[in-house]
Amino acid sequence: MCGHCGDELLKAWRVEREVRYCQACYMRLFKRSLCGGCGMFKRLPVIDENARCQSCQTKQPCIRCHEAERPIGKLTRYGPVCAGCRPYFNNPSPCEVCGDVTRWLGRLLTPLGDRRACPRCRRPDHHTCSACRRHRICEPNEDGAWVCQLCRVEGSRICGTCAGKMPAGLGSRCTRCYWIQRCSKSAALLVELLRVTRVRESFEGFAAWLHANSSPAVGARRLKHHVEFFEALDGMGDIEWTAETLLQHFGTAALRKYELPMQWMGVSAGLRVDAGAKADESDERRLSKAVSSMPEGSVGRDVLQRFRKSLQQRCDAGSLTVRSARLAVRPAVALLASQCVNGSSLPTQQALDAYLAQVPGQRAAMSTFLGFLKRVHGLELKLPAKRGANGNAQRKALEKQLTAFLVHKRGAVIEDPKWIHLALRYFHRMTSAEAKATFAAAERRRDGSGLVLSRAGQDYWLPGDIEGWRIRDAEVGSSNPLTPTIDE
Repeated sequence: MCGHCGDELLKAWRVEREVRYCQACYMRLFKRSLCGGCGMFKRLPVIDENARCQSCQTKQPCIRCHEAERPIGKLTRYGPVCAGCRPYFNNPSPCEVCGDVTRWLGRLLTPLGDRRACPRCRRPDHHTCSACRRHRICEPNEDGAWVCQLCRVEGSRICGTCAGKMPAGLGSRCTRCYWIQRCSKSAALLVELLRVTRVRESFEGFAAWLHANSSPAVGARRLKHHVEFFEALDGMGDIEWTAETLLQHFGTAALRKYELPMQWMGVSAGLRVDAGAKADESDERRLSKAVSSMPEGSVGRDVLQRFRKSLQQRCDAGSLTVRSARLAVRPAVALLASQCVNGSSLPTQQALDAYLAQVPGQRAAMSTFLGFLKRVHGLELKLPAKRGANGNAQRKALEKQLTAFLVHKRGAVIEDPKWIHLALRYFHRMTSAEAKATFAAAERRRDGSGLVLSRAGQDYWLPGDIEGWRIRDAEVGSSNPLTPTIDE
């Protein structure tokens, strides 16, 4: 398809910066003019005043490795690329043999015809040399290790950069010198992503610090990930870099991601973000997320926003920390969601009792929200009675009473008021007053061998028929005498 008019093409008449042109568009958009590079008349695109002919473009250095004397493999939209760097600009495609997606596809001759294959499928006789670690045609050594021909014949060479001894298969430089050069080239390429001068200088300083404090291989691999931090600084403009501005712009999560650049800033400029400020920012972010969990415009969202505003006033006055405010908002959100998922109504006493029955540990944190509801909305909700410290002793006393009742009351006890009262206190953890009120106001119905008491939309199931239970009288004083054994 022509890149200008969109017509279908069997063969492009001209390819310029990876754009294909048909004959009509080529004759219209490329005119005979003087090349600014070689001074010869060539057909150049009229839309580019600084256009150069393809001969001049191929004489420029590779845009990736900056080598000027290597054969050109491709003319990209960004400039010429040498043959060694060309695969990095290919589109990933699947190998026609194994199916792996890669940029390094080559031709493989097979009896069924030519196929595009990855290096592993294209060269099955290649192995990794145990000396130079290069993937080449190797032969097994006496000890079974694979060794390439250069390492077998020459053994070792002198590195042309550091004059150190290295395996002959590495060529002209050792592995360390290769990674040092690659790290420098990577820094030179990545710095071009930045526009502001001080950000470019900072990135160069960080690259030098990373190179000095880590291995060259680690520095070359990590540098491309940390440039995102400096790109964000580049977008901040002329704002002064302080701990407060960085925390406000990035947030705690992003600063944790860019740990090494922040460590460099602490070493080079003494800029360190206080741990307490990071914790407050994290709590503030989580608090905002909790408030926004309710739908926009709902009653619950409005209540939470007002509650947060009142907590913020206390935080500004110094009487409350941000973390305490977050811990106070958390049960408020859960209570509103338990009352109504979309937050369309205020919580009721029944919803409060049900929530604290499931999450009793939020009782203290809930008191702040209940005080706010009473003060601002006139809604008075009471916390259920707190279980005393002797709750275990009371529960053991109930066990004894139930066991003694079952020993002397053989058969069905489903309608016995004493049984219902004791069972509500034991199985549903009610107080004596709550059990009496439930017994007096609840509707009762049979459910198989049990009894269901319904009150205010809440059902309480109790076992009613104990016929066939074998109560062990000798274990009335045991730790758990209410575990019955059912006769087969």
